[in-house]
Amino acid sequence: MLKPLSIRQRLLTGVFGSFIFIWLILAILDYNSSSHEIEEVYDASLASYARIIASLIYHEAEEERELEENFALLIKELGNDILLKSSVLSGIKKELETTMKDDYMTLNVTSDIKGHNYETQIAFIIKRASGEVLLRSRDIPFQTEFKNGFFNIEVQEQSWRIFGLDLPKIGLKILVGENLEVRNELQELLISNHLWTFILLLPILGIVIWIAIKQGLLPLERVTQNIANRTPRSLLAIELDDIPKEISPLIDELNSLFSRIENALDNEKRFTANAAHELRTPLAALKVHAQVIELNANEKNRVYVKQMIESIDRSSHLVDQLLTLSKTEANLNKGINLQLVDLVSIVRTQLGELASTAIEKGINPTFEVDQEPSLIKGDETLLHAVIRNLIDNAIRYSDTDGQLEVVIQHSKDKVQLSIKDDGPGIEENKLELMTQRFQRGDHPDKQGSGLGLFIVKQIMTIFNGKLKFFNKSPNGLIVILEFTQCK
Repeated sequence: MLKPLSIRQRLLTGVFGSFIFIWLILAILDYNSSSHEIEEVYDASLASYARIIASLIYHEAEEERELEENFALLIKELGNDILLKSSVLSGIKKELETTMKDDYMTLNVTSDIKGHNYETQIAFIIKRASGEVLLRSRDIPFQTEFKNGFFNIEVQEQSWRIFGLDLPKIGLKILVGENLEVRNELQELLISNHLWTFILLLPILGIVIWIAIKQGLLPLERVTQNIANRTPRSLLAIELDDIPKEISPLIDELNSLFSRIENALDNEKRFTANAAHELRTPLAALKVHAQVIELNANEKNRVYVKQMIESIDRSSHLVDQLLTLSKTEANLNKGINLQLVDLVSIVRTQLGELASTAIEKGINPTFEVDQEPSLIKGDETLLHAVIRNLIDNAIRYSDTDGQLEVVIQHSKDKVQLSIKDDGPGIEENKLELMTQRFQRGDHPDKQGSGLGLFIVKQIMTIFNGKLKFFNKSPNGLIVILEFTQCK
């Protein structure tokens, strides 16, 4: 399946293709128009040459005609006897008869003078009405019957354009011809100049069009960048200056969608928080009643009451986790003002609060730190929730009389907190799934809601930190939190 074109590619293809198409149409129209004008100009030149030649030869032809007429009158008055007796008159008559049989004049006199290459592409011939040649250009390629006006002929595989001018008053016929190769060369030169100009300007035009389209799409790119830079929880309205009216409806619809999503999430969080708050009081009351019953129950019933109290504790733990999750998601959506907090102090506090739970399982936690204080940017309340969740999980999943190690190390601008237990760990195929909601390992005998690591992941996102965990050999789990150190 072909990859769909981007808007920039569509615009470039459309504009550039349209330009080339229009240019081809204009080039064809220009070529036809130029060809027509060239034909008109050259035809006018042919007619003009014929009339100029006629003007030049007219006076000489008139004198020759008058001479012939006067000589004929003279012979008529004097008689043929005088013509035969007079050597002068006989010579004149002989000369007149000679001129009627041969060319009166040719241009061979100037054959040694070098002219232009196009000189041989233009030719003319002047004839009497009887067919005798009076004047012609040298090396005239065409000898054709006289036609008045314009006509074309083929001579030696070459096309010639001929103009015939009839002068019945003086009994002359003039033919002026031009090799059409001259016109064709000029037409080819015109189209070649147009073509090369277009080819040379095409890259420049392409760059100009590309820059213009790029500038025109900048507002769309700014909107794209604005959305790309958002966190998954950011639902603030898009507010950009100079938004073109073409994409304003899209921005309005996106902002409307963000608003609807934010309202839906607020309703969900509000419901979760309210439900958790409402459940805390009855659960606490249930636990008190269960403990009272446990005190008065016999040995057999005390086992069932103990199981009831464990179920209530699990429910209370779930309620606490839901409340923490609700607060965390509120901070994700609306942002939080991060402050400098001491990570070492918070870890020590949580280890102290959970010490009794650890002692009950025979666990003696160890804590190592290479630098005090260890300052990071975060929120103290949320950071307490993170550390409490991880240490509580480590204690809950560790074996009786197991080990729990908490280590804080510093390297360059990073602070790394490691929590290592010797519990059963997590199945390798579920490691990447453990930060999802209500995701637990295959340990049904262990209490838990499946929200702890999800909450930790959400809070670490607020802190711009990293959460990593992997199994320890031969057994156990290592959880690593990575923060940016503040000095």
